[in-house]
Amino acid sequence: MYQKTWHSQYKHKLVTAQDALSHIRNGQTVFVGSGAGEPTLLTDTLAEMAPRFCDIEVIHLATARSVTRLASPELANSFRYNSFYVGRHASETEHDVITDYTPMNVSELPSAMATGTVLVDVALVHLSPPDDLGFCSLGVSVDATRAAVENAKMVIAQVNNNMPVTVGDSLISLDEIDYVVECDEPLAEVPPPTLDPVSLTIGRHVASLIKDGLTLHFDRGPISAATMRYLDTRKDLGIHTDILTDDILRLIESGAVTNRRKKIYHGKVVATMAMGTAKLYNSLAGNPHIELLPIDEVNDPAIIAKNDGMVSVHAVGEMELTGMARADTEHVSVKQSLPSSTNYIQGARCAAHGFTIMALPSTSADGTRSRIVGVSVGRGVAFNRASVEYVVTEYGVVNLYGLSIRERAIALISIAHPKFRHDLLAEAKKLGYVHADQEISPESGCVYPHQYEFSHTFKDGLEVLFRPIQPNDARRLQRLFYKLSPDTIRLRFHGTIKALTDEMAQAATTIDYSRDMAIVGLVGPRSNPEIIAEGRYTYNPGNNMGEFDIVVREDHRGRGLGTFLANYLNKIAFSRGLSGVYADVIPENAATLGLFKKAWPTATRQYDLGNTVVTVKFPERELKHPKDSVVVYSGRYADYTYGDQHPFDPGRARALGAQGRGRKAEAGRPKKGHGCSSIPLLDTARLHRIRRSSLFVP
Repeated sequence: MYQKTWHSQYKHKLVTAQDALSHIRNGQTVFVGSGAGEPTLLTDTLAEMAPRFCDIEVIHLATARSVTRLASPELANSFRYNSFYVGRHASETEHDVITDYTPMNVSELPSAMATGTVLVDVALVHLSPPDDLGFCSLGVSVDATRAAVENAKMVIAQVNNNMPVTVGDSLISLDEIDYVVECDEPLAEVPPPTLDPVSLTIGRHVASLIKDGLTLHFDRGPISAATMRYLDTRKDLGIHTDILTDDILRLIESGAVTNRRKKIYHGKVVATMAMGTAKLYNSLAGNPHIELLPIDEVNDPAIIAKNDGMVSVHAVGEMELTGMARADTEHVSVKQSLPSSTNYIQGARCAAHGFTIMALPSTSADGTRSRIVGVSVGRGVAFNRASVEYVVTEYGVVNLYGLSIRERAIALISIAHPKFRHDLLAEAKKLGYVHADQEISPESGCVYPHQYEFSHTFKDGLEVLFRPIQPNDARRLQRLFYKLSPDTIRLRFHGTIKALTDEMAQAATTIDYSRDMAIVGLVGPRSNPEIIAEGRYTYNPGNNMGEFDIVVREDHRGRGLGTFLANYLNKIAFSRGLSGVYADVIPENAATLGLFKKAWPTATRQYDLGNTVVTVKFPERELKHPKDSVVVYSGRYADYTYGDQHPFDPGRARALGAQGRGRKAEAGRPKKGHGCSSIPLLDTARLHRIRRSSLFVP
């Protein structure tokens, strides 16, 4: 009976686009559906009818089309285009469009409509055909469109057979619609972003921070798309985001997304709209595992925070050395994301075990300007320094949370493009962010070798993150030193020092990665982990070997950390073309000698000036991969290539090895002064000049 009623009602409301739009009055405010939910037949017809109107305000959240006709200058007397997001249409093509911008958190837009703060006279929406009960679906765009329908004085619906019926809160009763305009046309498609080598490298760094079971938010940019290419092997990921994309769909289809560990919307992918290709739109039709909900629910920070392990990934345009981030409007498209960054930053930071990741290329597209700057003067959304946690460029990852301004500046310089680092250091000194004597690694060896990062769980359950030492580890290294017993300090430092000054710690953490290597073992909170073990080798060109040093904090000995770290450093040295490693040990240091006996059973021992020299010679063979090569994702899971368009120089290993082997120097033990044990460690000026000095001597 009701079915017959809605059919007659539908027939009564069915009109042409021109007839429906003719009911709009001058001076009214018209809301237009978002993204692929834009009723393009209605908006194109409205543009054609422009001479009939004046002073119509058009409210639009986001567009999936490259051209927004209602914002064109020739229609400025008829329509005033008002966006809640400043993007490409308001900056890069500002001479081609006329727009207003209303700064507002988009999660608050529905309540602003309900209270009349944002008036909506007419809503132009894009719906699916009615079901048996007379309900249409908002399809791919629920966002603020539902609120517009509920608060508008008149609703004009474009009904399209190609609009999928989506699960969630997308149904609109035919009773809420004043006029129906039928069409049968494909939804506007937005292809996935093009992935360039820099985006792929940044994405791989971001993916390294994402563990099993986390719930994720992504924008539509190339960095987020690249990140998802590396998450295929994760387990039980969840999705709580504003915009669904083809890249998210691909991740879902890989099996990595199950939403099993979500405490809210358990087992469901949650979003407020979808923007992509027809494949994405078709996958949403009746899909019970994906729910599209209103934007004030999906983007509510309190709801976002209910997801344990909530991680929000954002592309930013610029980063100050103090940690203030700026989403530069000149480089962010209105198609890329909704203005919801602050919602997800706040929600992720309030979630248990949640965190935020801000990613950016180290330079502008033409490479002439650093995106890490002393003082930001760009325009666009600025993120509070206290809100910034992980920052990622193609040169690595740093965590700014809990760091001082000095530590933040040092950390951010370490992931800036090498050609800008010395200028940034000079600017940081001028601004008073760092000490006047602060140094950084030489440009030839300043690229952080992220490929040596990994976690290992020991038999007693202790999980340790091993990674190369970083410039901002200076304070952590000092804390390790002062937790060592006096006897350990005497044995490790040959009785030469009793304090580890800032200058000495700086020299130990600012190394030339192209020559030397130092690996630290860290435990504790991600925001401020402790160093419990440190091992390093210092390259000696005289014999193409590395002088080896290691220390493990007393309360963590007996777990096998020292043996593990010694073997790992040996593998790194071997892969980088060294002929072997050696260590200078005080004979009474039985613990270290025992460690080397266990880790290096084939090592030889010699005695020199009262010390024991333990030497390991590597077998001679051609390396399979070049030193410092960087793994680049080529587009399919588990398909990797060694790229040459990335921060590392693939030819450096063989060049360095040939240089060392070609020198006419003593092939055996280095002469006095070649190793750290021969350097008076209190002579810090000499320590800086040598720059390869190692502080921890077994």
